[in-house]
Amino acid sequence: MTVIYLLGKLGIATVGMAASLAALDPSSAQAFITYTNRDAFKAAVSGFPITTETFDLDIDNAPTITFASGVVSTGEHGAIINQVTSGQYIGDVDTSGEIPDRFGQIRFQFPTAIAAFGADFLEVTTTSGLTMSGNFDGTGTQTISFKTLLGFPGTGFLGIVGTAPFSEIIFQEEGLLPGNEAFVIDNLVIAEDPTVSAAAVPEPFTILGSLAAIGGGIVLRRRQ
Repeated sequence: MTVIYLLGKLGIATVGMAASLAALDPSSAQAFITYTNRDAFKAAVSGFPITTETFDLDIDNAPTITFASGVVSTGEHGAIINQVTSGQYIGDVDTSGEIPDRFGQIRFQFPTAIAAFGADFLEVTTTSGLTMSGNFDGTGTQTISFKTLLGFPGTGFLGIVGTAPFSEIIFQEEGLLPGNEAFVIDNLVIAEDPTVSAAAVPEPFTILGSLAAIGGGIVLRRRQ
């Protein structure tokens, strides 16, 4: 099984608890961590390249929109709601399919693989509830429940620090109950995975070597 550390109001897991869980289950080393306290989340990702999205730019509803931060939000199997207005992102999902024009799910795709995601959520469990899924530990899709972590009405901070880079998250209605779940997001934060960021930038000597190789090829062709 995969162990998920669900942190309390202070977002702090004790070393003793983590060690005990690891002793019980070898796969626990792959567990990701959830935070319901923004300060604890920020401390966990300190030193990582951080991007913050404050939704200052309004974006009309559309199946696919791109935030100023480069995050792409795509609503699938529907037509509304996927938009940015009044400094907040607003989404609406009906995974049960009872309301035909609502999106079945909304997918956030990040500009690069990230190590962590967090945001302030507003009223995301007022009807059926909301879930968020992603491959947070490199072993396959994991799903977390806003009802479990934030309770009713689902207002507060929620962050995830993965144990493997992940490139997208998916929001869906929880439980496939009749109706839809609208949700609001603000102050979105993504922390890039340092190893992915470093790998994406070639070393100076690599660049020079590539240029030298290209130049050498040009010289050889000219001499033929």
